[in-house]
Amino acid sequence: MDSRRQDAPMILREAQKGGFIRVNHAFTENLGFDSTELQEREILEWIHAEDRATFKSMLSEGSGRIEARHLHKEGHWVPLTWELKPGEDPSIVLGLVSDSISKNGRGQRTGVKSIPSPMAKTLRDIAWIVEDHNPGMKCSILLVDEETQRVSVGAGPSLPDEYNSAVEGLHIGPTVGSCGTASYWNVQVVVEDIQADPLWRNLKDYAEKAGVASCWSHPITDAEDKACGAMALYNPEPRVPTQQELKSLETAARMVSLAVERGLAEEALRESEQKAHQESDLLSAVTMVVSAYVNSNDWEQVSELLLEKTIDLTKSECGFVGIFEKQELKLISSLGDVCKGIEGPEFFKIVQNSFKQDGYLLLREGELAKNDPSEERGLQLNEEIDVTQLLVAKVSTQSKVSKMILAVPILIEDEIAAVILIGKPESNYSEQDLHIVKHLCRAGSLMLDSQRRQYHEESLKEKLRTAERMEAIGVLAGGVAHDFNNMLTTILGNLHLAEKSIGITDLAATQEYLGAIKSASLQSADLCNQMLAYAGRRVYLKEPAQIDELIQEVLDLLKVMLPRTTSVELQSNGKELFTEADKVQVRQVFMNLVSNASESITHDHGKIQIKIEVDDVDPNCLYCFGSLKTLKEQKYIKITVSDNGSGMDEATQNKVFDPFFTTKFTGRGLGLAAVKGIIKNHRGAIALQSELGKGTTVSIYFPRVEEPSKLSPEAEKRKEISINLKNKKVLVVDDQKEVRKVIVEILKDSGLDIREASGGLEAINILSTEEDIDCILLDLTMPKLDGKATFQELRKIHAKVPVLLTSGYSEEESLDRFQGESVAGFVKKPVMRDALIEKISKAIEGAMN
Repeated sequence: MDSRRQDAPMILREAQKGGFIRVNHAFTENLGFDSTELQEREILEWIHAEDRATFKSMLSEGSGRIEARHLHKEGHWVPLTWELKPGEDPSIVLGLVSDSISKNGRGQRTGVKSIPSPMAKTLRDIAWIVEDHNPGMKCSILLVDEETQRVSVGAGPSLPDEYNSAVEGLHIGPTVGSCGTASYWNVQVVVEDIQADPLWRNLKDYAEKAGVASCWSHPITDAEDKACGAMALYNPEPRVPTQQELKSLETAARMVSLAVERGLAEEALRESEQKAHQESDLLSAVTMVVSAYVNSNDWEQVSELLLEKTIDLTKSECGFVGIFEKQELKLISSLGDVCKGIEGPEFFKIVQNSFKQDGYLLLREGELAKNDPSEERGLQLNEEIDVTQLLVAKVSTQSKVSKMILAVPILIEDEIAAVILIGKPESNYSEQDLHIVKHLCRAGSLMLDSQRRQYHEESLKEKLRTAERMEAIGVLAGGVAHDFNNMLTTILGNLHLAEKSIGITDLAATQEYLGAIKSASLQSADLCNQMLAYAGRRVYLKEPAQIDELIQEVLDLLKVMLPRTTSVELQSNGKELFTEADKVQVRQVFMNLVSNASESITHDHGKIQIKIEVDDVDPNCLYCFGSLKTLKEQKYIKITVSDNGSGMDEATQNKVFDPFFTTKFTGRGLGLAAVKGIIKNHRGAIALQSELGKGTTVSIYFPRVEEPSKLSPEAEKRKEISINLKNKKVLVVDDQKEVRKVIVEILKDSGLDIREASGGLEAINILSTEEDIDCILLDLTMPKLDGKATFQELRKIHAKVPVLLTSGYSEEESLDRFQGESVAGFVKKPVMRDALIEKISKAIEGAMN
């Protein structure tokens, strides 16, 4: 017995009697009992009475490590270290003689994810070296997978493939073979007779076929002395190892530990470098996708790039990006042969629970992997809708059904908004692939959320703009209705009085009523002109106008109206400054501005300053109109009207140019709204500065022109009528019966021979039969055949007859539709007798000349 080295005394057993028990030779020699004797009692009966409470506590807790004395056959007590590991059923305790316990943190386990090729070669070389030093014996090196705690054969070059295959994937445990037990407890295990030892009860047949009868195993540890596998020597005959053999085995195990440690370090370095490279590629992809979105601001367009990068980084072959709307899937980008039939509600119903529970959906050949992309086994879905048919059959590449499908949701505020799904024929998506797709989904979430927020903001802004427009229209309609109702009251009331006065000798009263009707009608026409001015569609009689003269005329008119407590100061640079303007409308502008300034002054020291100078347009101008860009090299006349009145807050300034807006009880007209329209039509600009309690400054800009040598043609006095209109034929075309009747009566009263047409077709028929028509008065707005179409047809019949256009719209707007046509002139509604006769006379005279 001296020729062999005893291994440490060790006992493995279940707590109750009759259960599994295994003692080694050293234990029997040291304590005197064999396994048969020990099996007759439960473990607590062999423990010292003073240590039983501690032992029972370890058993009840299911794990622990304690010191407790075991009975010796001669009646004294031997101290042992006992260990119980959690999770084993039934519970197996390990007992070792206390003085044989190493200080290496025994019982803890680590492992390797996989065995790299360079490490596998090194382990095989070590196994051959050990076998050369131990003739007739066989060597194996087993490593433990750190995640599954299953055995992976690192080397077993002389053992049969059948034996290595049986060991591969074996789950280590407290009583699983020599190497499995050594790895589990991190202790040396010596099995002298494989066929008789209980540790080999499930593997002894494989051992017999392999021609091995005894096995001595030593744990392989890492740098922290934690077991990561075991190394074994197999002998063809049952026997006890010698001291030299165990020493050689321990030395070889340490060599393997160093090789494994180095291999793991090298593999970790390779993985680190690979991961760094992958992270760099991922960062580059995310940056590219986000930059593309910033440049295009188009989620659907960028989703194509997002999908391309996802497929490229995960080495997939097909996929799609889909968006969920009303719990239905809609594809927005796809690559590869992806079936469109996947769109609709079915996909959402299947994935929503998986997305919420696991954060992704992983399918392998129709099976759903619930927990981990690296998990080999999946759980077959039992749904009303067959997942295999719905997804696997509909996501394919190059006519091959995808065996692996990975879908990750794009979440917005924890709600499923969209999805990235990818597929390929091979079943090898990894944790890194999932990591890549999740990061790209986060980028997709940011972009989709940004676009949705932008759309929502634009929608709110549009609703606000619509509400503001409707409010402005409401104010405008209310103001127009108010003023027109007042005017119609005057007209209708005086008509009633005029009717009653007919037949009464008081002719003066009748004339007074008719005069009031005429005055109210002219006011109505003026309101319409103000409306057109507000819209920038008013016809203006522009001529060179000297600004300081116009302003002085306004001040002369307002002298009697301004309070005596308010002073007005006019400052000019002394030069005569001219602009092309409608004098009447420009006077109206300054009359409004000075009146508003006066009304804003409520104290006894009012002051209004008007300053005229030459300047460029203020770049901070609040309200600019017209084609200023084409005039930026031109100088402008700047007129500033300032007051020391009450001023305005920001809200009031934002509405001051709205029609009928006022800070008084009710609106009194278009006011500054008309001013804005007049300035727009004069290609000018207006700026407003005000502060509550500190007064207001309004600056007006008009394009400056040189001093004229003569008045413009538009401002020349009308020529005297030099032709006789009697018996001249005029065709009046208007669809409004009452309007046509008034015009016809006016023209007949002037001696003209009149033909009437209620529309374009009737006018064409009249001109076809009567070609001696001298002039045509044509309304622009008519049903069926409008003024433009009627004009073109009339020209086909008679190319020379003068045609006067008539409309309630502005002259400029109306004539714009007749660019390049020979139109004789324009008559603005409401029609005034003298202006109408003058226009017709000039048209006929022009045709005669």
